[in-house]
Amino acid sequence: LEYQSRYTRSMRSSRRLTHHAASPSLVLPVIRLPSAILPGTPVSLPVAESRSEERPPPGSITPAVAGAISGGRVALFSDGARSGVVCDVLTVGGGLAHVVGSAQRVALLEPLQRTSEGARLARFAALEDDAVEDARSLEGEHASARALLEAHVRTPASDWDLLLCTLDEELTVLPPGADPASHPRWVECAAVPEDAVGLTWWLASRLPLATALRHHLLECGCPLKRLRDTVDAMRLLANPAAEYARLR
Repeated sequence: LEYQSRYTRSMRSSRRLTHHAASPSLVLPVIRLPSAILPGTPVSLPVAESRSEERPPPGSITPAVAGAISGGRVALFSDGARSGVVCDVLTVGGGLAHVVGSAQRVALLEPLQRTSEGARLARFAALEDDAVEDARSLEGEHASARALLEAHVRTPASDWDLLLCTLDEELTVLPPGADPASHPRWVECAAVPEDAVGLTWWLASRLPLATALRHHLLECGCPLKRLRDTVDAMRLLANPAAEYARLR
């Protein structure tokens, strides 16, 4: 599905809504992946052996990098994105590094040197949300999102399902026999959040959205706008003909 003029305007406006926090910049290892990673997304990174002069396969990391990030934090960005998510590294072992997206979103300021283990470092600025000024509208969009979600659960669409956006890549790059559901936070992250902000990220990481729209949601500093755009996408997916007619 293409979200054209309306979402083009949304992506432009998100640049005005992005705020760099006044707190000191962060320096973290950065890993680029094919998919946009959002807060609350569980990710399993394969740890692939590679020669020192070779890059690891896309979506994987070397054992040295896995050791460098073990027990710490890493910033995950999709290819070409300027914003990403700080992830907590939960476990490293058995050929996999399990990480989960935290609530902290960051903007890339500048790439730095690599560590002795080969991990690429970068400097980031934290992205913070605006204060919610219209709580009633946010609750209204929250109720709409839950109603659309419940309707989809009752009568699933024939051409799409609520699957993590990272799943296709993980099934492609994970070692034979590895199961994404072995992630230590898999069950916890699958639960539908009760709050409006958490529900937005949960839906955005599972709806079949364009990568550009996920980038827009990451950069947008307005919780109401993020949820409203997500609800608009849900309505379009639920009834494309009616939504196209309404937007004309």
